[in-house]
Parts: sequence; C-alpha cells; structure tokens
Amino acid sequence: MFRLWLERAECEFLTGNFDTAEQLIGELLQRGSSKIDQAAAYHLKVLLHTVKSENAQAVDIALKCLRLFGIDMPAHPTWERVQAEYETVWQTLDGRPIESLIDLPKITDPELQAAMQLLSILTPSAYFTDLHLFPLLVCRMVNLSMQHGTSGACAHAYGILGHILGPVFHRYSEGYRFAKLACDVVEKHGFIAYHAKVEERNRLAGEIHDSLAQCFTGITMQLGRGPPLLCLYHSTPEASVFCGFAAVFGLTKRHQIF
Repeated sequence: MFRLWLERAECEFLTGNFDTAEQLIGELLQRGSSKIDQAAAYHLKVLLHTVKSENAQAVDIALKCLRLFGIDMPAHPTWERVQAEYETVWQTLDGRPIESLIDLPKITDPELQAAMQLLSILTPSAYFTDLHLFPLLVCRMVNLSMQHGTSGACAHAYGILGHILGPVFHRYSEGYRFAKLACDVVEKHGFIAYHAKVEERNRLAGEIHDSLAQCFTGITMQLGRGPPLLCLYHSTPEASVFCGFAAVFGLTKRHQIF
C-alpha cells in the first residue's frame, strides 16, 4: 500500500500539483515503516523543494534523512572539512589507477543504495546553498563508493568530481579521468538514467581548461535540445521561445568572453 501511495504522490508531483504532492508526502513520512520507505518519501520531498527553488529546505530535509543511514554532514561545512574528505579520496584510492574503479562490484545493500540516490539528487541544491557542501558531498559519495561498491549514483559522483577536480583542486588530468570513468561505469552496468548526466560532466571536464570551449559546449548542449523540441511542438510558440533563448544565451556568453 505504501508503494501505491508513493506512486500517486510522484504522479501529483510530475503533473505540477505540488500542494497535493506535498500533502501526500507528509502522509507517507508518517506511514513509512522502514528506512527504505522513509528515504523514498524524503527523496520525493527533496525533488519537490528543488523544483520550487527551495534549496535550503531541500538540503535540510536530505541531511536529516541521511542521518538515518549514519551519514552526518553539516549544511555549512568548513573548508578544512572539505579538504579532509578530499584527501580521503586519494588515501582510499591508495595508488590504484582511477580507471580500476570500474571493477568495483555493484552495491547490493538497499539502504546504501537509497542513501546514495538521495546524495545524488541533493547535489544541485547543495551547489546553490553552500559551495563547501557541494564538494564535500561529492567526495563523500566517491569515498562511499570505493568502500562499498558502485551504482548509478556513484557514477554521477565520479562525473561531478571529474568536473570540479580541475577548477577547485587543480588536478585537471585526474578530473578528466574520473569523468571518463563515470561514462565507462554507466556503459558497463547499463545505468541508463544517469547517461546524460555523466556525458555532460565528461565533456565539461575535458574542456574545463578552455573557457571558450566550455562556453560553446554549453551552447551546443542547449541547441541539441532544439530538434526534438521542434518535432514535439512543430512551429508552436514554445519552440520559438526555446530557440530564441538559446541564441541569446550563446551571444551573451560570446560577448562575455571577448
């Protein structure tokens, strides 16, 4: 019965009935009898707050749920804590090639899988609320993966780490290797839901050293959405608005660079 109500809440969320979805999520949190059930309800609640740009609430709720699984992180960590988690990544890797992580077994513990999925969907709100929390979150996910195995959420973490290793920690070549690893893990295990996310991180990590190339990569990704949108809406105003936005965005970025 819990799963049936959860699916109803998801439907309300996906159709934009946010008030109804929030009410149903509240009921699910009261009815959830296991950590897995609680995590499923919290997962949807975090997505709801993220879509509504209520990023601080999304962070608070996600961190509260993660404590159920023994993962305790502050909403506003110090840089020293970020640095310690980052150094743990390399200590845990212990001289092994980054590429060797593709041989990690898949995570089989359903509680850990739920926790990793929650960490994954928290990354956008973490980025917009605290720039220390964002790298702490990503490094913690990578450390958990190296200790317990891999999943789609872990591949997402590899991709994000690959993106930030260069600009944040000045390790550009390792960043590209982590981003490539993310794509390889998704391909090997068929984590289709994470394919687009890791491909984006892979491209950005490869071009992060070149601001012009990175800018045009972003523009290309946006324009890549044009053909399917035009097929869907034909010549409707929605398609025109999207293509107009992409063109203005591209020109704006071009003038910022030159």
